[in-house]
Amino acid sequence: MTGNHSYRPWVVLFAVITLLLAACGGEPEVVIPPDVMPRQEFIEVYADALLIEAAYKQRLYKTEDPNIWIGKRYGELFERYQLDPERYKHSLDWYSSQTALFYEMYDEIIEKLNKMEARETDTETP
Repeated sequence: MTGNHSYRPWVVLFAVITLLLAACGGEPEVVIPPDVMPRQEFIEVYADALLIEAAYKQRLYKTEDPNIWIGKRYGELFERYQLDPERYKHSLDWYSSQTALFYEMYDEIIEKLNKMEARETDTETP
């Protein structure tokens, strides 16, 4: 990635959502169903999916048809994680419905994206 930091808007969005979700109060502990991706795996995949979406919104696909471009990127994502797209969608729907848990996961996603940005900055500095 170049220095344009296309995922920075997502970090701001997560911060706003985090504040809103914090106001919702504490909910009881949630048990993740067996047909839903494990929490840490979902965090990894979702963070990468957000980077794909950010690149798409920044029009980094240049000359390629945008729908083909994003389809290829998600295909690569699912292949890299050996993940069925339906399971990802089901997991996304389930986690999205768990407000308190999703709030906690946002902190981890923000931390992951910040670490990625720091590594990128370190490699760009001579």
